[in-house]
Amino acid sequence: MEQITMGDIGTWLGFLAALIGSCSAIFLAIKKLIKKLFATQTAGIMAELDAQKTTLNRIDLEGTKNFLVNVLSAAERGEQMTEIQRIRVREQYDHYTAAGGNSYIKDWYSKLKAEEKI
Repeated sequence: MEQITMGDIGTWLGFLAALIGSCSAIFLAIKKLIKKLFATQTAGIMAELDAQKTTLNRIDLEGTKNFLVNVLSAAERGEQMTEIQRIRVREQYDHYTAAGGNSYIKDWYSKLKAEEKI
């Protein structure tokens, strides 16, 4: 068996370091490429999801507004509400105002609240 010298060990360590460095560089390049491809592919999906979110928020706001108009109209006509209905109206009103609802509902609600109809 021949003798292993320090030069041989150094050569093998250098080769091993170069191999690991090359593999790391290849891995990082592939990772970057895949990430870029996924970003390109998912851009359209993300745009569609944003559009869906906008639509759902609008539907939610309109549904809440319809509920409040019906309840406020009934209160204005003098129909009595249970305590649970009052709580629910307050929840929906808070949700509506947090979502950026318009001022005529807010004014109407404030007026009926001051008159103690809701």
